Amino acid sequence: MRTQCKANNSKAALGRREFLGGMAASAAPLLAGATWTRVVAAEPASGGAAPIVPGLIVREREPLNLEMPFAALRGRITPDEQFYIRSHFAIPKLDVAEWRLAIEGAVERPFEISYDELRQMPATTITATLECAGNSRAMLVPKASGLLWQLGAVGNAKWTGVRLADVLEKAGIR
Repeated sequence: MRTQCKANNSKAALGRREFLGGMAASAAPLLAGATWTRVVAAEPASGGAAPIVPGLIVREREPLNLEMPFAALRGRITPDEQFYIRSHFAIPKLDVAEWRLAIEGAVERPFEISYDELRQMPATTITATLECAGNSRAMLVPKASGLLWQLGAVGNAKWTGVRLADVLEKAGIR
């Protein structure tokens, strides 16, 4: 059976199952111990409220939770401006000049690294799917508690970042 998403009486370019099935193989590198970051540009809302990202469905303003309109999906890669945002807490304000990552605990060589030092480490780019565990929660019977996502808490992107495995290797993980 083929699943299709309908919004405003128009069919999506890809069905949810087709999208997720086609992306499953791309997610394998995530299991290899990497950590990735992705940034979405947002405009501040008036009155100091959460930022507004045009084109996304507001599921919650505080903390900010925005859903991709699934029917707008047109290809294998979700554009930055359509990638969903899932937040459990307020977005922290960070000063990258002061930010430090401490690697300690079960390691041979504990150390701290600055944002600039981390950015100088070799980076890797992969294509992978990211999906919120609550995606499609609005369709559950009986109704589930929590944020009522439809189909848009999923996206496929090219992710670039320093592999967590490389940072831990530098520390000599035990």
